Amino acid sequence: MYACRWWRTTTEISLTRVISVLSQVINSEAEDKIEDVRRDFMNQKKNENKPRVLLGFLGVLGHLAGVLADNFTAYSVQGVETFAGSPYDLTSLLENFAPLFLHKPHWHLVLGHYLAIFGIPVGAFGLWFVYQAFKPAAKGLSLSFLCLGFLTYFGGVVYHSTFGFVGTLLREKESASVEIQEMVSNMITQFKDFTVPLAMILITGILFTSILIVYAIAFRHTIFPRWMWVVNPFLLQLLFTLLTFVVPLELQVFLTISAYNLSLLIFYLVSTLVVWKINYECT
Repeated sequence: MYACRWWRTTTEISLTRVISVLSQVINSEAEDKIEDVRRDFMNQKKNENKPRVLLGFLGVLGHLAGVLADNFTAYSVQGVETFAGSPYDLTSLLENFAPLFLHKPHWHLVLGHYLAIFGIPVGAFGLWFVYQAFKPAAKGLSLSFLCLGFLTYFGGVVYHSTFGFVGTLLREKESASVEIQEMVSNMITQFKDFTVPLAMILITGILFTSILIVYAIAFRHTIFPRWMWVVNPFLLQLLFTLLTFVVPLELQVFLTISAYNLSLLIFYLVSTLVVWKINYECT
């Protein structure tokens, strides 16, 4: 009887050990398979993100050119003290920026003009970069963002291309006769019919694309972390506007004339670095 108990107990212990060893082997193989699947998935994501990172850096480069274009076109140390402008005061925008144009050399206006025309469209690659990141959220949302964004870019480039002509006209106005000055003033008033609608397209586009950015990142599934909704361009422009009340006048003018391109530069830079970090974690 005791021998039977001993044999039964020994057999149970042996079977338990065998089962335990087999479980460890199976679990180890399963973990290895899971790790292989995870590694393959992360490598796939890394390969998907490589072109996105390139597009993001092109967006940053385009709006760096845009910031330079803004400052070559309108920033002037001599005109800063008489500047009282705001990028949101659409009805008197040209008059507010006039003191800045008056002291600009011609080559500054020319360089700013072509930097805007050829540089800002490169920034649209950043728009495609964000569109790719938004595609998992919803097809309709990402397409709406893309279409609205391209419309905003179109309005922005055309709007900026008027500055060289208007700036040259305002600068030459100062050395003209009284009659010519009055004529130029009337022309500037009529120019508003062309420039104000473009400015409205620009500001409205930034507002609604920023709303889509906030909704997609904060409430839908995208490649970006949730906290990134605060880096949207419209919120950044509001921050720049608030800063103009506390910073020195020279920096105030810089933030005012560069608000649009600077906000997009920061947004694309942060977005690209986030995706770059995801790539690094996949290695």
